[in-house]
Amino acid sequence: MATMIAVAKKYLLGFADIPSVLGSKTLWGPTELESLSDSDLLKLRVEGDEKLTQQDYTGAVKLYTKCIERTIESESKELRMIFQAACSSRSECWLHLERWEDSLLDAKRVLQIDPSSVKALLCKGRALQGMGEYNLAVASLEAAVSLNPRDTATTEALDEAQKALKQSEEGVYDLSGFLLGGCLGPAPKCSDFIGPVEIQYVPHAHRGVVATRDMRPGTLILVSNAIAVSRSPTEFWSDSRISRANYNELIAQLSSQMKSSRRRMSQVCSLASTYYVGKSIPPMDMFKPGKDIEWNEFQKDMDKEQLGAVVRYNAFDAIKCTDPIPFGDVETEFNTGSGTGISAFGVWALPSFLNHSCSPNCSVMFVEKAMFVRASRDIATGEELTIAYCNLYETMENRQDSLKWWNFRCKCDRCRLEESLQQDPLEKLYDQHRRMLENGLVQEITTIVPQLERLILDLGLDAWAQNWLRAPFIEAYTAGILIHKDNDEEKIRAIHKALDIMRSVQGSDLSVLQLTSTLFRDVRRKHGDESEDYEKTEKLFLHAAEATLGEYEKGFFLDLMDARLNPSNQAFG
Repeated sequence: MATMIAVAKKYLLGFADIPSVLGSKTLWGPTELESLSDSDLLKLRVEGDEKLTQQDYTGAVKLYTKCIERTIESESKELRMIFQAACSSRSECWLHLERWEDSLLDAKRVLQIDPSSVKALLCKGRALQGMGEYNLAVASLEAAVSLNPRDTATTEALDEAQKALKQSEEGVYDLSGFLLGGCLGPAPKCSDFIGPVEIQYVPHAHRGVVATRDMRPGTLILVSNAIAVSRSPTEFWSDSRISRANYNELIAQLSSQMKSSRRRMSQVCSLASTYYVGKSIPPMDMFKPGKDIEWNEFQKDMDKEQLGAVVRYNAFDAIKCTDPIPFGDVETEFNTGSGTGISAFGVWALPSFLNHSCSPNCSVMFVEKAMFVRASRDIATGEELTIAYCNLYETMENRQDSLKWWNFRCKCDRCRLEESLQQDPLEKLYDQHRRMLENGLVQEITTIVPQLERLILDLGLDAWAQNWLRAPFIEAYTAGILIHKDNDEEKIRAIHKALDIMRSVQGSDLSVLQLTSTLFRDVRRKHGDESEDYEKTEKLFLHAAEATLGEYEKGFFLDLMDARLNPSNQAFG
């Protein structure tokens, strides 16, 4: 490994030329290579082209590599032409295999021979974009377009790179068409973005993500594309939260991604696992698009067992990133508990440094493989950013049991409050609530509410803490929404109560927006759009929408609401 790093450093400084910056080895001996005639090399290149056309990129790489290793030092014009063609096509193969730095190296080899090669400039630009070097990608693609402005593939690649550059610098993403279409069409491509945050030491978990300025609800904190995502039929180990198929597929993808670039290798190696306790603070430049990556302690080889430990501790439940579900009608979607038999998990780099809280201050939304993290509450400078690792509407005991997977016990304010209370009265209500849920007793479950309210009143807690205690009984409160579906006044009152609980527990997110939109619909239906109640609820809806989806024009949010209220739009329930 030390030798590989030394050679790679020389290459980066321009002193060496190697087949792969990540250490590809020569596949054939010198005798075999020397025995190849010019016609043999031409035949190999043609066979490589056939495999490239058949999308057998690994097979094509092997054939092109044989040509390159035989011709790399040749001064023959004919052999240099074969060398150039093989490097150009191998660069394209590396792109398909997401081996960004290998693709970049081959493209540079071609451009040393022919600076006006449009294909090499295109491959260079796409490789740089894959590496997050958007500025350099745009420059390379602009050069390609200037040489051949009529080439559609090149102009489209330039447009994509320019959008990626703007997104990474400004954090502005236009998801309006995707959202208005019910999230059913192709998702827009979203490049990585990092807002006002940094990784710092935190006492309870060694490392965490901290705000570097004040943030209001809806502030975009970061956008991160998955390193690996797997979607498979559910087949769980008895003591696992992840299926065997997901686990093995994620390991394979991480292993492949380790070879794509130094940035990706550094990111994977920095993630916590049983082999690496995660006390070192990685530099933020490791995650920021366009930043140079130095050789550092996080770049090292990892075997299958070590990558498996990374998956175990860092995989997110990602079903929504592979099968996005827009917010819909509470009467048909809320608390349905339906399962699809499909599990999906993914590994994201910077989001893996977000620690858990049972009352988090950040929300997560997926657009395909891009994870959007937004502030779900007001956040102060220096405050740690947190997300939820488990179901926030479980009892404290069940939440803590879920968190054992990550080998820690939550000590957030909510958990400390619940631990300080005398548990017997609550335990009796928990058992009663659970039995009613298991038996589908929707009408009867609402009888728990007055019992719980009397208990909470006797404790003398503030409003925030009261809602934390109500959270495990959320079904008892939302049952009123279903029971009173034909009584708008009672239904609206039940929705307000449920929203109050949810905002205390999780701030603003898609589920809060879902319920707020149902409230907006019912108020509009009962009181009309000229009433004072409508104006108040409209403000509530617009606040929830902005806090969940970011800043858009008011008209867009209302169009989104109208699309949802349109009975013919099945995507919105």
